[in-house]
Amino acid sequence: MKRIFKYTKINWTIFISMILLLPFVIQNDYWIQMVTLMGIYAILAYAMDFIGGYSGQVSMGHGGFYAIGAYTAGILATKLHFSFLPSFILSILVGLIFGAIVALPAIHVSGFYLAMETVAFALIVVTGLERLETLTGGVQGLIDIPSPTLGTLKLLGLSVSKVGFYYITWIIVLLIVIFVYKLIHSYYGRALSAIGGSEIAAESMGINTGYYKYITFTLSAGITAGAGALYGFLIGFLSPEIFGFSMSVFILAMALVGGMKSTVGPLIGAAIFAFLPQTLQAFRGANNLVYGLILMFSYIIIPKGLAAFFSDRKPLLKVKLNESITANIPFNSRRYSTEDKRLILKLEGITKSFGGNIAVKQLDMEVMQGEIHALIGPNGSGKTTTINIISGIHEPTEGKVIFNGTDITKLKIHQRAQLGISRTFQNLRIFPDMTVLENVLVGAHVNYKSGLKVIFDTKNVKDEEIRNIKKAYEVLEFLGLQDYADSIATELPYGIQKIVEVARAIMSDPYVVLLDEPAAGLTSEEIERLGNTILKLKEKGITVIIIEHHIDFVLNLADRVTVLDFGEKIFEGLPQDARHDQKVKEVYIGGDVAIA
Repeated sequence: MKRIFKYTKINWTIFISMILLLPFVIQNDYWIQMVTLMGIYAILAYAMDFIGGYSGQVSMGHGGFYAIGAYTAGILATKLHFSFLPSFILSILVGLIFGAIVALPAIHVSGFYLAMETVAFALIVVTGLERLETLTGGVQGLIDIPSPTLGTLKLLGLSVSKVGFYYITWIIVLLIVIFVYKLIHSYYGRALSAIGGSEIAAESMGINTGYYKYITFTLSAGITAGAGALYGFLIGFLSPEIFGFSMSVFILAMALVGGMKSTVGPLIGAAIFAFLPQTLQAFRGANNLVYGLILMFSYIIIPKGLAAFFSDRKPLLKVKLNESITANIPFNSRRYSTEDKRLILKLEGITKSFGGNIAVKQLDMEVMQGEIHALIGPNGSGKTTTINIISGIHEPTEGKVIFNGTDITKLKIHQRAQLGISRTFQNLRIFPDMTVLENVLVGAHVNYKSGLKVIFDTKNVKDEEIRNIKKAYEVLEFLGLQDYADSIATELPYGIQKIVEVARAIMSDPYVVLLDEPAAGLTSEEIERLGNTILKLKEKGITVIIIEHHIDFVLNLADRVTVLDFGEKIFEGLPQDARHDQKVKEVYIGGDVAIA
């Protein structure tokens, strides 16, 4: 979509100036309250975009967290006579606690199932608010909450006017924008985008997807609760019906219509939806229908949201590079020299059953460090299942996976990646909406140690980012991809994307790279380039296990080969011996002629 406007530092300066000057221009209590409400809605939209736009989690229950924040602050202020600031802070903490609880099962589900779980949570919250009459006022609502409208809200002992509360709200909005921006434009943000693109691929890069989804969901719940507290103080009255299912749909709609994965999108959504209820007075009682229609038509007409008109999505990187930054940066395997031949991977009696079907049966296989080990066989012979067992996607029914002398059979995918097992996929799993450089940097995830300190943008955080960017450029140059660094990866030719997957896989400096049919769908020229790439990996001391149906291609590359048929090993040895082995010939051509 062609962009019409571009948001820059200058435009953000203009926007902030408008927020500062607005009360002096309009001088109308109603409009001050409406723009304050817009700020609260912006916080809600940022919280939803944080989980939905980046990590791909669909929550239909954020109205529940909104209610928890509102009622926590309201109860503290009315029943215990807490002032604004401690009530606001404690509402966020309570939201974080509830978010952490709800996130526990949520990290194991996604899509429809996560949506249903969060819907149930929101319904439980509203029902609880209705039943706890002594505490919440029940269906009659919670009244007499300190409010700038009534002149009863105080901060640090001083009375807060409507204009004062307006500034408090928008300062909080800007702080949240900075928090989310810093987090997203870091390796943490790349990890979230990777999870949203493909959880399995993200795990294979060493990203603990469960942890990231848990933390992100919890933070989003806390931010939403904070917005609820502000809403309660602004209006001065709370009722359970305000936070029904339509509120959760409302929050999701704001984020989607404004535009996900965008700094400006939540502000656009909030500006529209702050004034939408007044526009829809004629449809009172049919809010869910109206919001649903808005969601449907906006997704059809502008699937990327209105933010797409304002700017192309910005790359996630914080560091601008020039040619000199990549000079003399050595890319070497952290593992072993090509001369160090040792057993690096061993499969002992591996069996994998899916229901009553045995995909792999009593497989023993040994892989030496620094070699190219081919795993071949006809379709359905168990090759990809074997690779999935090595990488941790499948747990074997029987047997052990021994890596570097350690039993890793029970380890998860990201744990194996952190130990030094990386992979590509039979079907491309390039992360969308990310450049080649960003895709490759996801592979460096195991090298980052900053954690949530990235929001402070310290020298150590910047140095860590620069080190990994330098290495990423060296890897791109090593594989001949440097000219594609700033290109959107999914827009490149298929063969280039295959090499991008290899580049991403070796960014973690692995012991072993698993290549699952890397030549599938490639032209003869692309296959030749792929072969040269694999030989370069071997030169760096990286062990390669490759599944491939192009027999001549793979046997010319491999140092050793294992042949599977119906899940059983029928040959393991040198490629030249495999060409003349009778069982191998029967499997491939059903005759006595040697494989060419």
